[in-house]
Amino acid sequence: MAEIGVHLTHELGFHQMDITGSPRGLLAAHPVAPLVSLHHLGTLRPLFPSTNRLDSVKKLVKAYEKDPSRAVQQTLCCDLNRNWSFSVSMGYSVQLYPWLMNAKELGLPMQTFKIWLGSKEPFTFDTRPNYLDPCKRPIEFYLDQVIGHQNGETFTSYRTFIGHDSNSNKKLCENQKYKSTLTIHMVNVTAPILSLLVWRQVPRRQCCEVIDVIGGVLNMKIRSCNQWEAVTVPFHDNYKVSEYS
Repeated sequence: MAEIGVHLTHELGFHQMDITGSPRGLLAAHPVAPLVSLHHLGTLRPLFPSTNRLDSVKKLVKAYEKDPSRAVQQTLCCDLNRNWSFSVSMGYSVQLYPWLMNAKELGLPMQTFKIWLGSKEPFTFDTRPNYLDPCKRPIEFYLDQVIGHQNGETFTSYRTFIGHDSNSNKKLCENQKYKSTLTIHMVNVTAPILSLLVWRQVPRRQCCEVIDVIGGVLNMKIRSCNQWEAVTVPFHDNYKVSEYS
């Protein structure tokens, strides 16, 4: 391109995917930018567990078609009553941490991937460890279905998959506080369709909140943040960070 005088534009939503392994760490912590493209998926594991590469791409595209601007946009929130933290990648996955984490940590991709030469680094961005210890790993839920409503909202549901990652020892954490989260097998997320015009403004992460937990199903809502509302945890004396963080 340089030979013909055309400069490349750096676009955060354009993913060359020059990596091997699982891309779930990247897709679960997407930057605040529209998803433009994914390349070299043939060198990666399927985007979703228990599916092949083609079906997993079709599944992601289906969610994208319902709300293109919000596809894989990361939303962060916490439940201070239970000391839980959440990272929602809309149309892809939900990560539940049975402890409180700040937004800076949650915004870093878990290193579920390596460079093509097999090394774990270097990368041009920061990552966080993909721990083998089950007590340091989040409970992960992956897209099950997506429904578009006539009221301008989308409804997505996510089911849990335990031990699907080859880096996992497939053992469950025996800590009592952690085990309480294992009763949740599905997360439902409702969100208003995000206008394409949002990318012409100064974009920011939206906020989310836990509505209720009924019979192993956790219901959440994504919304615009209120004035002065932050997406990180208010670390007051009343809220203790778990020993796992």
